[in-house]
Amino acid sequence: MKSYLAELIGTFCLVLIGAGSIAIALPHFWISIAFGVIVTLMILCFGNISGAHINPAVSIGFFLFNREKKFLVYIPFQLIGGLLAGLVLLFFLPSNPTYGETMPTSGIWQTFLIEVFITFILMLSILLI
Repeated sequence: MKSYLAELIGTFCLVLIGAGSIAIALPHFWISIAFGVIVTLMILCFGNISGAHINPAVSIGFFLFNREKKFLVYIPFQLIGGLLAGLVLLFFLPSNPTYGETMPTSGIWQTFLIEVFITFILMLSILLI
């Protein structure tokens, strides 16, 4: 149960800080710093408890790579953490038009392929370290 709670809290913090930095319109440089710092902090806090996946794509990758079903059970907790963070942003920034949402500027397929590539690089760096 401790690992599930770690995933919920880690994802909550990632979405709150990451999407929150976008929602309050920080410059791009500081948004990237916010994401990097919160991911680092969550890995330091929860890495020894759950592995600090804090992303369903990471949990799915670990499941496919290691064939351990426990990683799939993290996903509902990650989704709940992300949803709770979204609700907190909605509460504190009630008139914000995006709440940290990013809209693609390219076509849907280009955006999809870029996301697949970025996720591939993320998973490669995580699984091979």
